[in-house]
This record gives sequence, structure tokens and C-alpha cells, in this order.
Amino acid sequence: MRAKMAFVSSVFFFLLCCSFLSPTDSEESCDYYAAVGANWHVPLDYELIASDNLKWTHKQEIVFNRIGNSFLIKKKDVDERGFLKLTNLSFKDSGEYTPTVFRNGQSVGALTSRKLCVLAPVQKPTLNMTCEEREPGNHVVKFSCLIKEELQSIKDKSVSVSWYKNTEVLPDARAMVLVKQAESVEKDSFTCNVSNRISFAVSAPVTQTCYESMFPDTIFGISIWVFVAGGGGIVLVLIVIVIVCSIKARRSRHRKIKEEAELRLQWANTAQQQQQQRQCAHPHNPHNGHHEHQHQHHHHRKQQKQQKQQQPGGHTGPRKHRSKPRPRAPESSSSHPPSHPQRAPQAQSGQNTDSEQPPPLPNPRTKGLKTQRV
Repeated sequence: MRAKMAFVSSVFFFLLCCSFLSPTDSEESCDYYAAVGANWHVPLDYELIASDNLKWTHKQEIVFNRIGNSFLIKKKDVDERGFLKLTNLSFKDSGEYTPTVFRNGQSVGALTSRKLCVLAPVQKPTLNMTCEEREPGNHVVKFSCLIKEELQSIKDKSVSVSWYKNTEVLPDARAMVLVKQAESVEKDSFTCNVSNRISFAVSAPVTQTCYESMFPDTIFGISIWVFVAGGGGIVLVLIVIVIVCSIKARRSRHRKIKEEAELRLQWANTAQQQQQQRQCAHPHNPHNGHHEHQHQHHHHRKQQKQQKQQQPGGHTGPRKHRSKPRPRAPESSSSHPPSHPQRAPQAQSGQNTDSEQPPPLPNPRTKGLKTQRV
């Protein structure tokens, strides 16, 4: 009795498990795949004529039967070629479809059956991120790809998962959970791609927050290397500008020094030429002119004396007009400087050896000469 009860329980458990299995558990043997809600035509590999008897069977159930233009069963419809039309597919439409054709009351032979698998489009998965510290300083990040299923009793065994790091596919990652070292994927973003035979969906990208370095990779959304390269370029331009400006300033300073030296040399040559011209026009010794004037004055007085001696006595003719002689300046002594007020500026100007010395004043005539003439 107990053995019988155990056998009944095992059979019941098997049937219960089978009730939760999807018609797509053996989806590897499906000929066609279609999405829930879509339309599909089951093809017929035979050319019909108007008098043929066409019958379609789904899971041992006749869904369409027509003889000529008379419909015996019409749960589904066919087109002009005899293709079975399936609209607004659901999971119960999955299974094998078998056509049968009779012509003149005889079967035309076995025709090809088609097995259809109806699948639900995958929903967009949700990517969760959790942090774990397995050792001090060793941070691990765990990414979990979560799929929402419409019906718990109907599971799509054809669903597969793939992982993307930034835009690069990770070929060895096929599980629903991905584990990485947080430090090695600090700034990388991860996404999971869920797909089946008819559709696919990609999760939103997620970046780990378990580990953060001291130096950021971006500033205001711009890579820090852009700022580094820009700063280096600006510094290089400034260095070039400083070098060019310093070279120009040095050349300008050298040119100015050279021009000043040439100008000074020109001034020195001009002054030397003027000094040579003055030395040629006036002797260098200022006393030469004074001795020459004294000699001329002495010669002039000697000629006048000879003319007077040649004149006869008693000559009372008109006397020649003679210019009034200038009063002779007293001889300067070392103890008494000259007191003539008009000679001070000349004496000061005489300090310059290059200036011309004035001629000496003539000596006044003595009274003895006048008495002799009378």
C-alpha cells in the first residue's frame, strides 16, 4: 500500500513539474521563432488545386479542414497558397503544425511539418552594483544583471547574457553576475546585454563607487590630460615669447650701444678737426701775437722819427692827422693784478689757449718829443 502511494505521489509530482515547464523547454528543436503578439504564416510545401482537401493539425488537434470550397473546421484561416495564418501569437500557439492534402479521396503523401516556438521579447534588465572589502585595502565590486519575467511558470531558456566594459565586449563573461577589482575598473562603465532568439535589451551603464583615487580623471567633464596638454602648450608658447623678446631686447641694446659709440666717435672727430683748424689759424702760443704787435709798433715809430728828421726846420705846414694813441696799459706785475675794468672779461676769456689774444696798446708820446718839434 505504501509502495502504491509512493508511486502515485511520484507521478503527481512529475505531472506538476511538467505543468510548470514551458512549451519552449525543447526550443532547440524549433524550426521557427516568433514573438508574443506577432503574426506568422505556417508554410505549405505543396501546390493546391481548387478541388483538394486541405487539413491543418496543431498538437493532434484539427484547426482547419476544407474540401473544395466547403469548410468543415475553421479555427484558423489559410491564404490562397494554403499557408496557415496565425495572428496575435501567444505561448499556446507554440508547437508542431502538420498539413495533410487529399486529392480525389487519396492522400498525396506525407508533407513537411513545422514547429513554432513563441517567445516573449526580453525586457530591459536592471544592473545593480555592490561593494565588498575582502581584505583591508582590497575592494571588490559586484555587478548583477536582473531580468524581469512576465510569467514565472513560463521561462525562456534561450535567454543569454553578455557584458560590455565601456564599448568593449567581455567574451568570457556569460553569467548573470560579474566580479571585478574596484581599483582596476575605477572609471570604467559596465552594461549587460540580455537577448533571446527574437529580441535583445541593454541595461543602463553603471560605474563603480567602491574605490576613488586622489587625482580625478576629468574636470568639468573634460579629461585632465586635455588640461595638462593645454597648460604645457601655453607654457611652451610663453617660453618662446620670452626668448624672442629677450633676443630682440639684447639686439636693440647692442644696436643702441653701437650707435652711441659711433656718435661719440663722430663728435670726437669733429671736435678734433675744429681744434686743428683753430690751431692752424692761430698759433698755439698766446705771446707770439703780443711780440709781433710790439715789433710793428716799434717799426712804425721809427719811420715817423725818420720823417720828422727829414723835414726842414721851421716847417709849419699842416700836420698829418694821427689817430689818438690808446693809453698804454701798465705792465702787470706779479704783486699787483691789472685794475682796468675792461680787461677782466678778456683775461677770463684768455684762459682758453685756443682763443685769440688782443693786440697790445701803443705807448703814449713823451713830452720831450713835443719840445724838440717846436
